[in-house]
Amino acid sequence: MSNLYVPNGAWLVCTSGMSTQQLSVTSQTSVKMTGGQLMATVEDKVKTDFGCKNMATRLAAFAGILAAIVAAAVLIAATGGLGLGVLLAIGVAGAAGAIGGGALGRMLPCLCAMSMGKWTEYQPLVKIGGHYALLDKSIASCSGGGMVKIMYSKEAAEAFAALVSRKSDMEIANIAGVLFVAPFVIKGAVTGIAGFASGFSAALSVNGLAAAAFTGEALVVGGVGFGVGEVMAFVKDEIYDTFGVDDYVGGRIEGQTDATLNNQPITKETERGNQQGLYTAVEFTEGMENAQNRKGSITNLKGITYERKGYLSSDKGYIQEHAMDEVLDKNDYKFRIEGKRNVIKNLSETDKLTQSNGAYYMNEEYNQITQKDYNVGKGMIKELKGQFNPLKHISLTELFTDLYRGIGNKLLEGKLNDYQKTLGAEAKARADVAVTTR
Repeated sequence: MSNLYVPNGAWLVCTSGMSTQQLSVTSQTSVKMTGGQLMATVEDKVKTDFGCKNMATRLAAFAGILAAIVAAAVLIAATGGLGLGVLLAIGVAGAAGAIGGGALGRMLPCLCAMSMGKWTEYQPLVKIGGHYALLDKSIASCSGGGMVKIMYSKEAAEAFAALVSRKSDMEIANIAGVLFVAPFVIKGAVTGIAGFASGFSAALSVNGLAAAAFTGEALVVGGVGFGVGEVMAFVKDEIYDTFGVDDYVGGRIEGQTDATLNNQPITKETERGNQQGLYTAVEFTEGMENAQNRKGSITNLKGITYERKGYLSSDKGYIQEHAMDEVLDKNDYKFRIEGKRNVIKNLSETDKLTQSNGAYYMNEEYNQITQKDYNVGKGMIKELKGQFNPLKHISLTELFTDLYRGIGNKLLEGKLNDYQKTLGAEAKARADVAVTTR
């Protein structure tokens, strides 16, 4: 396949750039193409900024995380807790910070001329003024992460840059959305993990067998919850697929955009978008909420024994008495793993009464008994019923994420279609370039 030389005035775009540039040939002044334009060489570079999408995205992430941390520190210090209102305020602060950081990143200069690397894929057999000639397939990498490429149609170049700009908006929106739901997801995960740790610690205080039983029961309940959750996820995906929203909610439009911008085929590997990892992390963390707190299986045995001894001495003889009472508060469960009993013996008390007919002595002792029991299976049926409740596995944060991702990808699809419609104009502009090389 033949390749085209590059004329002065050709359009330059960057896979991470939100604007276009025209190539200005300054490396030589003598060799011209058929149309009279100077022929570009590897020494001809960009002169101004494209407006870096990557810079905007990174600043959005940094500013959003910083805003969320500051808001969390201030609000927790002021309220002493993580109630719904505090979580909402932290999420709003993080999202606002991300949007503000992204807006600032789009305005800052990205110094493309300094960041742009050397041209590659040039014509190695043709030198002009000692420099290799550029070809239509020539590309140059940028230290900021983008790739500069050459186009021949103004319409196609501007549509390409508009697609990158919309992709930037989408990525910033993704970061803002994740930061908005993150406080709720993290709190749920921490609560779940803390609940499991607390229950395990309580079971371990009974004995090792109780801790093993606790872990096994938690795995059973959590496993059932995971299975039901997977079924609900499958049902949701089927509904999304039926109504044609899976491409938008699942991020496939983002993946197709990434592939298009980088001249890659659309495959299973590229169809999910380069920010899918954000949502994978959220889904994984949110799943930790299923960690079970089964402290209800731990019961405390409490009891008191009371022992009384005494005798009465008189001229007629003596009387000795002895009595013992035991009061225990202990739940009766058939399957019990008992811990070690701890008996705290109080000091005995002795009273002496002297009477005209003799002396009476009374000795009393009080013993406090404590013990922890693990009641195998206690509350499992109730918890399992709760796990089978489909509403338990419908996450509002996930539905919110689906909503804004769906809207964002639908808007992105419009710019993707606009660019694809200009490919005909690009082909015509290329055809008008008369000089080619093999």
